[in-house]
Amino acid sequence: MRRRGFGFGRKAAIFPLEIKLAHQQLSAGDYAGAALAFESLARHAEEIGGPRAPLFLLQAGKAQIASGNIGAGMQHLRRGLTMLTERHQFTQLYHAERRAVDELQQRGLTNEANELETFLQGSLPAMADLPTQHITTTRPILPTHCPACGGPLRPNEIEWFSPNSAECPFCASPVQAKD
Repeated sequence: MRRRGFGFGRKAAIFPLEIKLAHQQLSAGDYAGAALAFESLARHAEEIGGPRAPLFLLQAGKAQIASGNIGAGMQHLRRGLTMLTERHQFTQLYHAERRAVDELQQRGLTNEANELETFLQGSLPAMADLPTQHITTTRPILPTHCPACGGPLRPNEIEWFSPNSAECPFCASPVQAKD
């Protein structure tokens, strides 16, 4: 089984800790600190063409918006979603866009939610054309957050390697389903 890592070579060991700290800041309500941490992770990942740059941008956007910096947050959300479009990661794009719009609407940011939907109109192929993974009728239960980095795990948005193991979308650590 091939494990897609962060792609940083020898420096890979330091990034799971940085990712974990960024997620901890976000969970603790230190939105400004989390935004800076995710921006730094995104910048480095983007420089090396890392596959996780869009996810870090989306998290940076979420943190900026939570800290009250709506403009910077929207800029990060648009850039992260654009990167997913450019990479033809349409399933991830669909889920990320829906989640971002829902979160904006929950915060009362209806204009921003509409702006994001308009921004992405035409980027998504028809739902029938989206690639899907085999989904069993009974899904195994994953932890809600990655044990290695603390990133949120959404069973319908991650890559499953077997019926009971998946990969964290943030740090590429294997995650085992709960028994």
